[in-house]
Amino acid sequence: MKRLLSILRTSTVLFSFLLSISTLFLWARSNYVVDWFTFGPKGYFPNGSPIRPTAVGRSSLGRLVFGAGPSAGSILNPPVSGECDGFQLWRRPAYYPYDINNFVVWERMGFQYIRWQPGNRGTVTPGTWGFQIPTLFLTFLFAIPLTLWLAHRRRRFLRRLAHRCPTCGYDLRATPARCPECGTPSSLPVPGDSH
Repeated sequence: MKRLLSILRTSTVLFSFLLSISTLFLWARSNYVVDWFTFGPKGYFPNGSPIRPTAVGRSSLGRLVFGAGPSAGSILNPPVSGECDGFQLWRRPAYYPYDINNFVVWERMGFQYIRWQPGNRGTVTPGTWGFQIPTLFLTFLFAIPLTLWLAHRRRRFLRRLAHRCPTCGYDLRATPARCPECGTPSSLPVPGDSH
């Protein structure tokens, strides 16, 4: 069981590291290149107008914007046409996004909740929603497991230097072979040991 937990912990830390590096790269890239995706079926509303994508996302100027709904493409720049079918990716040089404040319901510190409501200007269909997240927020969020792991390793290292048990911190100068408190074997040299 300990081995399984160790593998799980190591995998989580590695995954945390990869996600942190990826979002940091995405943040840097978003200042030069805008990437966006659409996903949705090709089809038409009962009135004959094309169905816009049901899911869209954009990375630009250090922010990630996601939307979903029958006309989610309308809350992104550029507006997404109804011609896409399935999953598609686009990119273009960075630009300042169109004003989506017509649809912003809540905003705080770079986070936004976007929703079509009766009375909004624009053409977004009811049931369409979206949100915006600062990319660096995700970088810091994904770095939490890695940071905790590094802090844990540092604490164990400092305890070993101070002749303390790396697990519980008990003073091992009198019992260097094994911690009498928690039973953890020690890597400290045992007095009288010639090796």
